[in-house]
Amino acid sequence: MISSVHRYFEAGNYLSKPGGLHESQPHIHYDRIIRICFAAHLFAQPAGKETKVMVRAIARDAKIIGKGVGGARITIREVSSGKVLAEGMLQDGTGETSLIIEKPHVRGEKIYDTPGASGFLAVLNLERPTVVEVTAEGPLGSPDATQRSSKTMLLVPGEDVLGDGIVLEFTASL
Repeated sequence: MISSVHRYFEAGNYLSKPGGLHESQPHIHYDRIIRICFAAHLFAQPAGKETKVMVRAIARDAKIIGKGVGGARITIREVSSGKVLAEGMLQDGTGETSLIIEKPHVRGEKIYDTPGASGFLAVLNLERPTVVEVTAEGPLGSPDATQRSSKTMLLVPGEDVLGDGIVLEFTASL
């Protein structure tokens, strides 16, 4: 922003500059305009970039937490401020059994991103790289068995986390 202001005034000699005045032009100091533009830039509400994040919760050595056990609550919270950026529920299916349990997992292969598999898609508006804590609580249908799992990670504006997404694992089979 400042460099474009600089080029505009350099080309047209519209303002007085350090080291001399142009008598036919208004007596506005170039440095002052730069400072005003810089201050306006600092106080302007920055437009964030849309960032999509898929979150799934699974039971260890089992399938996705789905509606059959009450689903799971997902929360994405900014670590520095504690502000909740997104909340939602996992309440769909448990995923494809053959991919999740029967076949050996191959690095980079989709395991949980299958039709009908439960997942929470958060669409965040991030202004800067942000450290977040992603938390899952479930299964909500069995209060005595409810567990909590979380991961802390850096999200970068415009860098989506899709496909299998962020997978949170509950330590005991449910």
